[in-house]
Amino acid sequence: MKAGITGTIDIHPVGSPSGADLTGHVHLLPCSIKHDGPSPVSQYFKPRKTGVVVDGLSVEEAYFRGRKLQGVTVPLPDGYRGYVLEKNNLRKGKRAEASDGESSNWKSRAEFGNLTY
Repeated sequence: MKAGITGTIDIHPVGSPSGADLTGHVHLLPCSIKHDGPSPVSQYFKPRKTGVVVDGLSVEEAYFRGRKLQGVTVPLPDGYRGYVLEKNNLRKGKRAEASDGESSNWKSRAEFGNLTY
């Protein structure tokens, strides 16, 4: 019988050296971007308010690679936080906790309380 994947997540509180607060800066884009390196996104991607309100939410718009995007910023439900995680590599020679399955370790790099989509 094959075991499942196990893992640990190290979550740091906001304000700690490795826990930046990205509230107001997280966007869910309706596309796939095949790039995983640094990019000066804030220089080019600048959402702005449109003055339109739908269901009590203010509509924002921005352009991404010449395409107009419209969305709203919604808060996460009470008691919830979103996290940006980074996978930690296990040190060579360190055994995984689960001997029959895969094990992953993750570290929180930032957190957020709302997102724009």
